[in-house]
Amino acid sequence: MEAEEDELVQESITENESYVYFGWNKSQGDGNHTKIGKTENLKSRESSLNTSFSQYGMNFEYLVKCNSNKEEAEIEEYLQSYFYKHSTMHFENHTGGTEWFNKRFKLEDISEALSKSYSNEIISDLEEINRILNEHTIKYEKAKQKKKENMSKLNKKINKRNEKRQKKIKRDKQSIKDENIWLERQYQTEIIKLGLEKLSEFGKFYLELATGAGKTYIVFNILKYFTPDIIFCLSPRLKINKQNISKKYLSILGSDYQVFNLSEDKDIDKFMKKDCKKIIVGCMNSYKKLIGIIKNNNKNSLLWFDESHWGIESWLKTPLNEEQDYLINSPDINYRIFTSASPNTEVVENNERIFGKLYKDITVKELIKLQYLCNIKPFIFETDKEDVDYSQTILTDFKNYNRSWGLSFHTSCMNAFNMFLKHYEEYDKKLTVIKPYLIVGESKEFKKDKRLSNVNLDYNYHSFKSYEESKKGIAYVVKMCDMGYDFKNIDYISLTDKKVSYSDLIQCIGRGLRSDKKGDNDKNSDKELYLMIPNYIDEDNSDNFDSIINVIQYLQNDIGLDWEDILYKSYKPGGGASSSSENYEGKKVIKSKLMDAIKLRPPVWNTTNQLVRYCKNNNIHSIKEYHYYREKYISMNLPDVLPIDFNWCDTYRKHKFYNKIDCINKIKEIMESNTDLEYMEDHEEISYILNNIDTKIPNACLWSFYGGSQSEYLVFSI
Repeated sequence: MEAEEDELVQESITENESYVYFGWNKSQGDGNHTKIGKTENLKSRESSLNTSFSQYGMNFEYLVKCNSNKEEAEIEEYLQSYFYKHSTMHFENHTGGTEWFNKRFKLEDISEALSKSYSNEIISDLEEINRILNEHTIKYEKAKQKKKENMSKLNKKINKRNEKRQKKIKRDKQSIKDENIWLERQYQTEIIKLGLEKLSEFGKFYLELATGAGKTYIVFNILKYFTPDIIFCLSPRLKINKQNISKKYLSILGSDYQVFNLSEDKDIDKFMKKDCKKIIVGCMNSYKKLIGIIKNNNKNSLLWFDESHWGIESWLKTPLNEEQDYLINSPDINYRIFTSASPNTEVVENNERIFGKLYKDITVKELIKLQYLCNIKPFIFETDKEDVDYSQTILTDFKNYNRSWGLSFHTSCMNAFNMFLKHYEEYDKKLTVIKPYLIVGESKEFKKDKRLSNVNLDYNYHSFKSYEESKKGIAYVVKMCDMGYDFKNIDYISLTDKKVSYSDLIQCIGRGLRSDKKGDNDKNSDKELYLMIPNYIDEDNSDNFDSIINVIQYLQNDIGLDWEDILYKSYKPGGGASSSSENYEGKKVIKSKLMDAIKLRPPVWNTTNQLVRYCKNNNIHSIKEYHYYREKYISMNLPDVLPIDFNWCDTYRKHKFYNKIDCINKIKEIMESNTDLEYMEDHEEISYILNNIDTKIPNACLWSFYGGSQSEYLVFSI
């Protein structure tokens, strides 16, 4: 009982008596491990630590004298990061915190570490350390007696709060069941709510959401609540426009709206005279047609830019013309929605005035885990960039892996045509049953090619409909297929041409990630996307990995794959059999080359927003998790020390905690009725008790979680 009381009793000391300590215990690593921590009272910290050991006690070996609580916290975090390579977190069965290290540091080690950023006094004389400890013991014992008197009272309050909390949890669970009137997925419901809040507050909302996750459904449910008189929608594709005004989406709005398609319908003036709510869709290059319509119909309106990465973001590469500026900034338009699966985050964040904040409420990897998207199996192999026999390899893989519908992406119609012809020759000779398709739109690039006259097929090989009905077919396509083409059965994709931008890459792979909808609630059941990633060898027989570094970084960062999830296969000209990744002798060589190439092109972390976004996308919410990812993904070049304006609260998409101001006010309220908290010095213990009293207060270092200085958080500044 005495040990438990000692652990809880703390004594506040003036800020100029705070320390970062280096301590050791004989039972920790045979006395060769060091704990780096902070304290304002050595006796309080010693008593608390000694309850963690079955024998022996904590020995303070060095003290770094600090001028304030804020400096104390900074130096503790700095030293723990500086000596991170010695952290016991690297141990396989590590279960503790970040403060233990498998080395007894020397005075020169600490002096060298501090010399880079600090000039604080280091106390190494054991007599001086004991003098400070004895002085702190006197103050500690006085506070201990008061703690005994108040502990019973505090425990009763905590138990009462816990009982209320459990009752509230039961009520909330029942309330969720009662109010679950939506048919959509949970994350869609949450995004709809978020969109309504942001549009109401700011008049703009930018949603980043993966292909196949229900972006259009979400937008129409937002429109349903706002019911604007006129809805304008611009997208880069005719096909997307038709999808956006299909009956299944219009049914969400009810019967009040009528539709006008600027690409197909005539007499917009007559349409605008109709007494009804209106939806007007058009391609991005028709944007000038909207200006007069908006100016002549001064009504409650909303403008939706679908696939914004292709349209609005590209506008910002040059000075805006008058019409573009009007659509982006004019108050004549009440609300603006931007949507994309592959926005340029830097462009959006640098133009927050135009777009508002970018919201990515759920990642691709999370959607795959929830089975709303299918799994992916990527293969990497080397090939001659001029070797069109790669078509043979595609056919061989497609057959061996028992695929049904494939897409081969190309950056030019001529490249797609050449690959199609190679496939056609095999099909015409009855050497394969896999049907070839060439779907490149209205391109005239190869129309005069004499080889086209030799193509004689008994089906429409330019038709997506015929392709979807084939059950065994590969379509050779260009960019027109990377957006707006929705066919859930695609299970094989080859990124055949190497010049693919990052946003195009996301769009291309997204064509194959859709769920097969054979599971419960349209979840994925059996489908797995096979992704072929050829790496082309230059004419001098040297590797050029530029073409696939983006692919690998996307697979690791967005899809969540590890190096071991990426498979390697051999390539044989003429379509010879490919060995499995386990038997491929060059696997380690290619992997090593790729890792070296990525190291030469490491990400540069120029802004705090970049780091926050990375942590958010990878569910990193603490310094421990951050250092784990930093060690695991060395190629990401994550900085050793986080920026001063970084905080962990921003790494959550959603959380149950108070905002910063409400949290501080709640702590003030708790302190008024729990004066004994003033005598506690162990910050971890204070955080634990506050969280037990109110779970909306994080059980964490609050100035790291929310940002700001330690003194803002009242009880921690005493």
